[in-house]
Amino acid sequence: MAKLRLKKTILEIEDNQLKENDPPCTKDTYKKLMNAGYSSRKQRIKLSSCTDGNL
Repeated sequence: MAKLRLKKTILEIEDNQLKENDPPCTKDTYKKLMNAGYSSRKQRIKLSSCTDGNL
């Protein structure tokens, strides 16, 4: 249960970062992953690992 809440929170953090373009590197990385052929799901997983490491 706690892991599910943490995952949801991390995805909310990413959503806010992408919408607000703050920090800009989040959106830049998202675009780079998209251009490299990663699916939207895989992009979010990769971004989540960065966010999780900063908590």
